[in-house]
Amino acid sequence: MKNSYNKGLRRRLISVVILPIISLFWMIGWILSYVGSQKTLQIDISKQQLIFQKIILKDKSEQEAVQQEILA
Repeated sequence: MKNSYNKGLRRRLISVVILPIISLFWMIGWILSYVGSQKTLQIDISKQQLIFQKIILKDKSEQEAVQQEILA
């Protein structure tokens, strides 16, 4: 009788205490990884925008230099 009571108590302990704690940590980890990937995506987009701006400015300065050579 006592042995079956201990098994029931152990199952109840696992299902009531341990599984919710594991699922809580799993959800927190999933949320943090999602937020981290979004921030990485935003950083990558901003880097690409800066690169494109540099390319555009470089092209404009080259065009201005060519126009000045033509006018001179």
